[in-house]
Amino acid sequence: MAVGMAERNAEARAREFCYEFPVGSPYADAEIAARVSGDPRHRIIHADEISIAYIGLPPFSRHVCTLKGNSGRVVDARYAHLD
Repeated sequence: MAVGMAERNAEARAREFCYEFPVGSPYADAEIAARVSGDPRHRIIHADEISIAYIGLPPFSRHVCTLKGNSGRVVDARYAHLD
């Protein structure tokens, strides 16, 4: 039961981060939010890409939101589950 909850929680949080910054959103806002989101060991913030992972069932289950930026705007937002 706890395993299912951990997975659902991680998935929901990753999807929520992606939904918070849809295409057209200010990329700078996503950068600021990314600094305190997800697992710090699995957080990547670059000038043109942000990848935030939330951990489901450790050590392998990662729910990831990846945002791509261009000209100060989010141009792509994708959720992925890496197991």
